[in-house]
Amino acid sequence: MKKRLLIVILASILAVATLMFGCSKSTPASSSPATSSSAATTKPSSPAPTASSPTAGQTISASELATWEKNTYEAARKEGQVVWYTQDAKTHTDPMVEAFGKKYPGVKLVVYATQSGGLGPKIAAEQESGQMIGDVVTTGLSDLRTFSTQGRLAYFSPPAAQVAGVKWVADPLHDQALFKEFSPVYSVSPQGAIINTKLVTPDKEPKSWMDLATPWWKGKITTQDPTVPGGANKMFYWIKRVYGEEAWSKIGAQGLILERDRNLQARAVATGEYYIGLALAPRELASIPNTPTKYITFKEGTVVSEIGIGLLKGSPHPNASKLFINYMFEEGQDITGSTGRGSPMRAGARVDMPDLDLTGQKLLLTTPEEDLKGVAEARNDIKKYLAK
Repeated sequence: MKKRLLIVILASILAVATLMFGCSKSTPASSSPATSSSAATTKPSSPAPTASSPTAGQTISASELATWEKNTYEAARKEGQVVWYTQDAKTHTDPMVEAFGKKYPGVKLVVYATQSGGLGPKIAAEQESGQMIGDVVTTGLSDLRTFSTQGRLAYFSPPAAQVAGVKWVADPLHDQALFKEFSPVYSVSPQGAIINTKLVTPDKEPKSWMDLATPWWKGKITTQDPTVPGGANKMFYWIKRVYGEEAWSKIGAQGLILERDRNLQARAVATGEYYIGLALAPRELASIPNTPTKYITFKEGTVVSEIGIGLLKGSPHPNASKLFINYMFEEGQDITGSTGRGSPMRAGARVDMPDLDLTGQKLLLTTPEEDLKGVAEARNDIKKYLAK
């Protein structure tokens, strides 16, 4: 009897032990909440667009662009607006605001316009305080390159600039190989010259920069000031790069009259005070209508000032920002050209004056290294060749 009782007790103990061991093995690790230190310290990621953007250099189809645009618009409507920092005049920004709002109801384009030099400090103050207001910024490419090196921009490559078969007067994404957070170029301002056609007959019209070194042009030339940043600075940089410093000496000997107000310079040519104004853009003709004037370029190529658009780091409305940047490479190209802001980058985009169409022209672009060294040095080096 005792023997049977001992056997029953031993069997019970064995069954309980087996049951306990089996339960501990079958409980999956994932059934309990994660409590590891890595899970506890994981930070939430920043909002991502609902549609992934193509990387720079990747060619996409029109249908892929349409899908990206549809999904990004849906996300942008939840954000409600995009704030655009710019130096552009209302004649350009107002049509852009109206057209963007019509295409994307529910996404308001808010413009904050400031004078040259005011954008950098405002962006820096917002980012350093963590109180971001601005989303995107448009300004000269040299300034945007500076913002990029300062860590002020975020990466975005507009899909509309990567659609197969679309032609551009120059690659709008050319800075992608130079900067991680690069700024695509949506417009350029050509820097040629305006002549008085009554005073400059067809046989005297300069075809080359060096034509201006002939004695006939002495005392007849006004130019934007090449000793400060701007179109004249770049034009004279290119003159030296192509022909050497001797060209500065020859052209400078003509007694150049320096001017910093572009409209005053254009009017001085229109009235016959001077025969030619260097480093002027086609838009200056709008300030001197019904005058015997003409915009010309030179055979060496067209000097241009590039205007880009950048996505600000910490943008409060990232999807709306990307939608607007992309728009600047779609219908925004026609608005840019038709409001006189500058020459659009897309070949065949609408322009309000033929001289703004740069399709087929040789554009003289500068690299960041040239801007920081050669172009900057030219501002000081040329001073000794200018009239005292």
